[in-house]
Amino acid sequence: MDLKQSPLLLSYERAYQFTNSGSTYHADNSSKNRFTIQLSRPIAVPPHAKNVMMKCLYASIWNTSPNITVTQTFHIEKTNGTTYNITVPVGLYSVQDIQDVLSRGLESHGLSDDYIELVPNYATQKVIFVFKDTSTLLLFDDIRYQDTSQLRTLLGFNAREVGPVSTPYGQVEGDTAAQFNQINSFHVGTSLLNGGGIRINDNESSTAAIIPINNAPGSQILFSPFNPISLSADHLIGNMISTVKFWITDEKQRDVIMTEPFEILFSITFLAKPQD
Repeated sequence: MDLKQSPLLLSYERAYQFTNSGSTYHADNSSKNRFTIQLSRPIAVPPHAKNVMMKCLYASIWNTSPNITVTQTFHIEKTNGTTYNITVPVGLYSVQDIQDVLSRGLESHGLSDDYIELVPNYATQKVIFVFKDTSTLLLFDDIRYQDTSQLRTLLGFNAREVGPVSTPYGQVEGDTAAQFNQINSFHVGTSLLNGGGIRINDNESSTAAIIPINNAPGSQILFSPFNPISLSADHLIGNMISTVKFWITDEKQRDVIMTEPFEILFSITFLAKPQD
């Protein structure tokens, strides 16, 4: 509020930080990506203000939204009828993470940790199963088993039997590219933009910031744009806002599961006479 823009109007800037934790925070759904914050001191813009703009200055979000959202199972069967089940819990997985779960499960059944291996084919973006034994197959069967569809889709396999192979250490490649990267960016929406904000194709959905995912799974993303986007917020003029809603979605506007705290810092700037 100290930058003079003209003989008649001064430029004011007010900063606000919000987070989905603390006593004033209320989760609006089980995924915790939609939340409401009650303010004891409302956000207020004077009634004679002009050129009200909102900018996202900083945001912190953890790259932990699961790509397996429902518990899945590796159903393994041998041609002699022996079966093994290995559970894959809800989580955010890479190829190596899935391999680790598979290896531990195999060892728990008395098999070697390389009895079945996952190998990425970076040229085709597909995953390859390597079977040490010629009498073993994986059952990615949506009809017989309801807990394999997410897992097989993640790995790039159709609903089918994978294996057996004709020779030891035989390979079976996925039918399609693996889909470990379920989210490309996080979109932060807020009721403060009242339907405006960043336009996504033909949709104005109150998006205040788009946060690219450039960190490894399980790590924290610190978003601090060099030139923050200025978004029109003239609808705040003369209003007092005591309830603020936020929501985090992916680039397709789908809800994401939030497992860690999120915070955002933004500013509201406007021009007004000194007495306002």
